[in-house]
Amino acid sequence: MSPPCTDIVETIPSGLVAYHQDGRILFSNSAYERLCGTPCATPDGALWPGEVCYPDPLDAPADSAPHAATDSDTDTEALSRPYIQRLESGRWVQVHDRRSASGNLVSVRTDISELKRTQMQVKRQAEEDPLTGVGNRSKLMRRLTAVTRSRRSSDGVAMLMVIDLDEFKLINDRFGHAGGDTLLQQVARRLRESVRKSDTVARLGGDEFAVLMRAVNGRDAERIAGNLLASICEPLRIGHHAITPSASIGVALFPKDAKTPSELIKNADLALYQAKHKGRRTYSLYEKSVGHRRQRRMRLLEKLKDAIQSRQIDVALQPKCDLSSGRHTGFEALVRWRPGGVAVPPPELISIAEEAGLICELSEIIITRALSAMAGFKHAGLEPGTMAFNIVAAQLQQPDFVERFITLLDVHGLAPCEIEIEVTENVILDRSAGNFASILRKSREAGFSIALDDFGTGYASLVHLKQFPMDFLKIDRSFIAGILTAKDDAIIVRTIISLAHNLGLRVIAEGVETTDQVKLLSNLGCDLVQGFLLARPMSEQQAHKYLKTIHKTGSYLRHQMQDCLKYR
Repeated sequence: MSPPCTDIVETIPSGLVAYHQDGRILFSNSAYERLCGTPCATPDGALWPGEVCYPDPLDAPADSAPHAATDSDTDTEALSRPYIQRLESGRWVQVHDRRSASGNLVSVRTDISELKRTQMQVKRQAEEDPLTGVGNRSKLMRRLTAVTRSRRSSDGVAMLMVIDLDEFKLINDRFGHAGGDTLLQQVARRLRESVRKSDTVARLGGDEFAVLMRAVNGRDAERIAGNLLASICEPLRIGHHAITPSASIGVALFPKDAKTPSELIKNADLALYQAKHKGRRTYSLYEKSVGHRRQRRMRLLEKLKDAIQSRQIDVALQPKCDLSSGRHTGFEALVRWRPGGVAVPPPELISIAEEAGLICELSEIIITRALSAMAGFKHAGLEPGTMAFNIVAAQLQQPDFVERFITLLDVHGLAPCEIEIEVTENVILDRSAGNFASILRKSREAGFSIALDDFGTGYASLVHLKQFPMDFLKIDRSFIAGILTAKDDAIIVRTIISLAHNLGLRVIAEGVETTDQVKLLSNLGCDLVQGFLLARPMSEQQAHKYLKTIHKTGSYLRHQMQDCLKYR
């Protein structure tokens, strides 16, 4: 090469090398030698030991498998495409090969290490959860796409676990968002430490994580999920406080359970939904029946929307009785819905309504129907007593809850003193409990009575009872069912009754089904009972007939209960 040409070539910052058709190096510039460490490079795109070749410029994933150039790479079409090489030194170069008219090969190699590092950093930031340092949904989707595109039998089974922390909201309520963040960080660390480096850990948002494992044995899925759950649930500290985390895990396998990323995530979510319904701290593998149950739930939701709009919701009334006299004291209003003539269990109906944000509309229909029935009873000269309504957190979050309720009462010619508001322990444990307490105090001042429902099944303490205005405690039916056979249940019931009376509250036992239960409850000092022994939930027409009957006798089941009451 002539001196002028050499000067020109040496000014080029990229590495430049030319090969003869027979493979001999015709020339190379110093930039090439600095980049590759030797002037003796091989022709035709062959790689040095330690080099990795990627055909897609600036988009080479770090975990892609290397491949060497082949003879076919020297044709005109292949040479027109740039490619990326990673050198043994760790540098990244972009390679442009061209064939001259005489058949010689000219290769230009540009150092793109800094660009590649920047690109990888941006990619990491785009695929990394800033709080926990694990991947995010974007990274999980990329890895899932790679898995589902692979059809190699050597890949084995891929396993996706979707993990949701149980009662994370309570952690936030107790320790604040900083405490919640600490828990998320520690759980993320435990997930990383519990799986292989090649596995993907991602935070999907909130308190939900995912773990993708490739090349696993499908028969080991339960063992893997169980071990991961055990790791998450090890005790840890938030500040000076020791807590024991809890989680639920849903598992779906590829290709057994799904063929696409979205389907795999959907089915893992369905399995998680099933695990949540089993209870806390458990896992569930996807089954087609789970998907069918979820589909049923979605169909019911669509029907429920129509039913609410057309107000095709029924109310059932269950009576309550004073144990000291056997007299009827009032009703509890319960929701009933029979789409297509088939009854939907109330817990499922309420769960669907809450999940879809329809619970306030549903509750308003129940309240309106029950108040209308109550007004009708009074107009007929009957004495319905009080009407109790189950009120959920979403209703108490309405700023005009009390005013709206009083307006409905005015429409039907009723007064707040004829109404009992029942709330569960979940309400008084909610992060908005302070606001709820204020609303309940306002309700009580307006004349409403307040009852704490299902007492003993949650985590409410004496502090909560002190903070909230209460008139009644309702003992959950699960304790009443075992009161005659389980010593612990009898002790719990006795303790609740004593506690309530010491706090100036009256006690209602729900789920009473036998006269022996009534005898024991009477001896323990329980005030009121409710359950199938008295009457099953009834329609408005049945309740009207029931009230007419007791109006004549003056007492409900006087003769049936007199043997029970004499033991009081």
